[in-house]
Amino acid sequence: MNHKDWDFVNRRLVAKMLSEMEYEQVFHAESQGDDHYCINLPGAQWRFIAERGIWGWLWIDAQTLRCTDEPVLAQTLLMQLKPVLSMSDATVAEHMQDLYATLLGDLQLLKARRGLSASDLINLDADRLQCLLSGHPKFVFNKGRRGWGKEALERYAPEYTNTFRLHWLAVKREHMIWRCDNDLDIQQLLTAAMDPQEFTRFSQVWQENGLDHNWLPLPVHPWQWQQKIATDFIADFA
Repeated sequence: MNHKDWDFVNRRLVAKMLSEMEYEQVFHAESQGDDHYCINLPGAQWRFIAERGIWGWLWIDAQTLRCTDEPVLAQTLLMQLKPVLSMSDATVAEHMQDLYATLLGDLQLLKARRGLSASDLINLDADRLQCLLSGHPKFVFNKGRRGWGKEALERYAPEYTNTFRLHWLAVKREHMIWRCDNDLDIQQLLTAAMDPQEFTRFSQVWQENGLDHNWLPLPVHPWQWQQKIATDFIADFA
């Protein structure tokens, strides 16, 4: 990480925060003419160049952002929004965690994309491409992943492009509610999710454990298993 990248991801996140809040009518951006706008917040004024989209969304040029007597930092804007959104200290603290995790993810995305052209991205396979996408365009802190530390992020967050194995649980049908389309069943889902060799191994293990149609396979993320399911559902394993 370097200061240039830190400034870049902060400016992009600030632009997204201002655009989204303005679109949701939390405040109003005042036109100054020639695509120049300003937004007044308690104790601060933000100025920038932007264009309004067809649905009223402000497309802000992040590099033009300026704030009176303050650096262009997402954390600064979040603190300025505290009285506007009537947020408690606890709420701000929670959002601050999500904010920093999102910035960390954006820094990693910047690193992962470096050197890739538009043509390179088009020719990537679907799984690899998904790892390089920015995430939900409207959800402001879209990489919060509350509860994940640095190690969990590096292991599981898609922008780090690492692979990992899911855990599989066998759950009695009587303890689950199964819903699917009429022309789809569990076997079709499993064969679509695995290659032939993996499905063969899966079926062998299933049979070796004496499991039949009264049981359903349930894929579980390893973090969910370790942090939640193995402890919160201990009574069901007894």
